[in-house]
Amino acid sequence: VTGAMGGERYLGNTPAANLTAEEEKLEHFSSDRGIRIKDKVVTLQVNYTGTLEVDNIDYDNVALFFSGSSEPMAQTAQTGKSETLLNVQRNRHYQLGKTDLTPTGVRHVHTVTIQIEGVPLANMGQNVEIDLEKGRIYIEPDAPDITPGANLTVTYSVAASSRTVVVGRGDEIRGALRFISANPVGSNKDYYWPYVKITPN
Repeated sequence: VTGAMGGERYLGNTPAANLTAEEEKLEHFSSDRGIRIKDKVVTLQVNYTGTLEVDNIDYDNVALFFSGSSEPMAQTAQTGKSETLLNVQRNRHYQLGKTDLTPTGVRHVHTVTIQIEGVPLANMGQNVEIDLEKGRIYIEPDAPDITPGANLTVTYSVAASSRTVVVGRGDEIRGALRFISANPVGSNKDYYWPYVKITPN
């Protein structure tokens, strides 16, 4: 924001790094004789571009890929949460706790009960699979007690936890870039670009 450089973050192991240069030139031709002869070439512009292949998929690098940021998300403990899943279908997954602020839903749920049209669901193991860690409910393909289009009311509790989420924002990624080599044979060269724009691919 201010243009001041901060600390350098290690991007991770870089199997490949390439640098290319493209020149825009102005060519001059002499027309004193019948055949035009090129007598001068002036370089007007040089564009340096490069690619880095990084195989370190940490949260900050994933955030660079989505031109966004990685942020901590805290989940508070809650008991007796209730929500209704409308028009459920067999062989489908449903995420608990989805809101506009937390579209990925809740994690680490427990004490899950399900009602179908107001009646407690019997034989839950034959009808649904519950992923307590991710807060997801799967309707079995042959669920005997759940007819397609039914409404399920799910009551559950949530344990306190935290996780990291990556939010894509479409931000431009600008900064300085340093490449440090460590060759087993030959001289090692370091490269430093004081101002670069990184585009994910």
